[in-house]
Amino acid sequence: MVSVIIPIYINSPEILDLLSDCVASLAGYDELILQFDKTGEGYSKTVNKGVARSHGDYIAIANDDIR
Repeated sequence: MVSVIIPIYINSPEILDLLSDCVASLAGYDELILQFDKTGEGYSKTVNKGVARSHGDYIAIANDDIR
């Protein structure tokens, strides 16, 4: 099982494009985790929270600012 984690920041204008791309290619993934950073804790803590929530044997991380 593969878990895809996307750390999301409130000011991410590209997030809809990224989500659209992820859903379109979700065939190989079993879990999509959107981990919001509402408190400004930073990238690493946000990703670690997503990893803690995941159930996959493998983890993939997609940044919210790339396509």
